[in-house]
Formats: sequence, structure tokens, C-alpha cells
Amino acid sequence: MAANKDFKKAETVGVFSPYVHLLSADAKFRHCDHCFVCSTHLKSCSKCKYMRYCCRNCQSEKGRSEMQEVLGIERNYSHLMSHVDEIKQSEKAMSTFMKRAVEIKHFISRNGDTNIGCSGDGCESDAVELKNPGMLLETFGKMVVNSYSILDEDLNNIGTGFYLGPSIIDHSCRPNCVITFNGINMVVKCLKDVSMGDRLYMSYVDLMNHREGRREHLLRTYFFHCECEACNDHEMERNMLTVRCLGTGQNDNSNDDACGLFKSFKDDLEAVKKSFDLLKGREVTEELGEHRRECFSKLLDTYSPINIHIFRSLDEAFEICIELELWSEACYYGEKLIPIYQFYLKDPNPNFGHFLVKLGKIYLYQMQRIEALKCLEKANDILSVTHSPENALYIRLQSLLMQCRQELSLM
Repeated sequence: MAANKDFKKAETVGVFSPYVHLLSADAKFRHCDHCFVCSTHLKSCSKCKYMRYCCRNCQSEKGRSEMQEVLGIERNYSHLMSHVDEIKQSEKAMSTFMKRAVEIKHFISRNGDTNIGCSGDGCESDAVELKNPGMLLETFGKMVVNSYSILDEDLNNIGTGFYLGPSIIDHSCRPNCVITFNGINMVVKCLKDVSMGDRLYMSYVDLMNHREGRREHLLRTYFFHCECEACNDHEMERNMLTVRCLGTGQNDNSNDDACGLFKSFKDDLEAVKKSFDLLKGREVTEELGEHRRECFSKLLDTYSPINIHIFRSLDEAFEICIELELWSEACYYGEKLIPIYQFYLKDPNPNFGHFLVKLGKIYLYQMQRIEALKCLEKANDILSVTHSPENALYIRLQSLLMQCRQELSLM
């Protein structure tokens, strides 16, 4: 999709409401079923008694837009791609489709109508015969390919939305646009200046992953093989998978394991994993914390610090330490993560911004206000581009920045 005008960095391309949306099971009864706001004062629907709403407006909201416009192009349900042929060739996708067909059959049959479902008494088998397989399969394909996970301000998946307008924007592992959510509304913003006629791209995958991981996810979920600029950046791919040769000390990503380089690398990562398993089991001691830091120090000293597997191990350690309120140890891992994020993410990235908000908040809690301010200001540089001023995460960041600056002014 090409831009129909010039866009500046951080400019909003559009704000889109969902065609349909559904709250996730994990968020049920904690979030409004319509606007997804988190509330302790939800009211049950007077009719079904199952749905929960935060106010009368959400309960009475019934309309939806059958048409959405994005950059002058109108989009409706019929314009969406279904990838039916590719789904038929995918054993996993067809298995999922058949399971959903059985669920639809059971749901409809409880209301005394089986016309849309599957034939057969009781329909207990997964191998079902569809009375209108073409229509149902096409609907399934459109939903799978064009649905988005709706995220809250902490990037937790709280539901699924089906958006007509943004579905026209293609994927790139080096995008010039980004999506965030204000409640159920999707906000599309530019990560850099875009000239009229330039194509707009967003990312469908986690950019902190190596090429084969990204491609595998895209092929499995969206049925295409990515050949974008990032996927053809062989230097970046080498960096993501490189380790330091034990003999020369230089970065090396060859497959030659004659010197035991890769076996040693895997052994050291396994030692870190075992330490994590103890941590997840709530076995928290000062000795184990020191052991984990020693393991990581060895990994970072011996192997390339920008290896993507080391990044994932550090990220897991950071999140576990937050969960267990091991603040000092979380800061240790967080400091190691920052240069890796900066090396790979040249454009503003909401995941990096969210990470910096969390780390800055921990520093503030630990009374390390100078470190906190550095993190929060970096986060502000990112989120001011990726998020709108109404976004809950952006608002929280401004509050933390104000608190940090006030505390520093009193020192």
C-alpha cells in the first residue's frame, strides 16, 4: 500500500475500530467485553448474564462499521484475502479448521439449528462433513490471516480484533509503521518520514528474532515467504547467530565445531536454564543469584554479547526477577539487554520502549534516580513516536518522568 501524502516521523496514519473483536478467556470478568477497559465494577448483561460491561454505553453499543477507509482506499469484508488454497495444503491449519467446525456445530445445535454446521448425529468426531465448507473455510481463512492480538499497556494479549483498514498494509521485518492499541482502537503511526508514493509496511512478527524464526512464523501464519530488506541483510543475520571462537576470540558463525565451540556454548546456556528452573520453582537464595550472574558473565565474556540466544536468556532472567521482586538482579540483566536492543532496533520500537519503562521504574524504586531518568528519557524518545498521547503506557511514563525529576530536584 502506497502513501497518498507525505508523512512525518511519529505522524498518525489512522485510528481504526475493529470490525469484530473478542475478549480473551484470561481477561474475562476483569475487562469490559466491549471496550476492554480493566475494571473492578463490571456489570453483567441483563439478558445473557455472561457478558460484563463497564457502563451502559458499552452494553448498548451494537453498531459496527461495514467499511473502513485507509489513505483514501475503502475496505470491506469482501476485500480481505482468505488464503484458502494455502490452508488446504497445511495439515495443521486444516486440523485447526476442523476443530473449529465441530465447535460451531455444537454451539449452533444447542439452539436447534444445524444448517451452518456439520452433518452426522451428535457430531462427536473431528472428521466432520460440512454442509457449506467453502463459505466456512473462507471465513476461517480471513479471520486467521487478518486478525490482530489486542494488547494492553503492558503488552499483554487481552483479546483479538478484526480490522478492515489496516489489513491492506503489508509486512516488512524493517517496517516504517507501527501499530499500538488504545483500548480496542488500533493506532497506526509512522516510524520515520514517508514520502507520498512510498509503500507503508508494518511488522507481523517479533523483530528480535533471527531470519529463519521470523520466516517460519510468517509462512505458518500468513502463508508467505519473506524477502524483505532485513531478511536479505546477511550481516545482521550473522550477528544474531554469531559466537566468539574460543581459539581466536573473534566473532564466528561458521558451522565448524571441530574445536568444540558450539557444544561449549550450548552447555553454558543449559547451565543458565537450570538456574532459571530453580528460580521459577521459587528457590531463591543469594548463592543461586550469584551463580546465575557468574554464568551470564562467562557467556558474555566468552561469546558474542549480541547473539540472539543470549538476548532471549537475559530477557527471560529479567522477567523472572521482576515476578519474584528481585530488583537488584533484574537491574543487572536489564543493563545487559539495553545495548542488544540498541544494536538491532535502529528505529523506535514499542517493545524496547516498554522494557525501558519497566527498567526505569525499578531504578526509581531502588532510589537510583539518575539511572532511572536515563531509562525513562530513552523510553520517552521511543514512545513519543510509537504511541499516541492518549495511550495508557505513555501517560504512565509521563507520570514516572515527573516523579523522577521532582525527586532529583530535592537531592
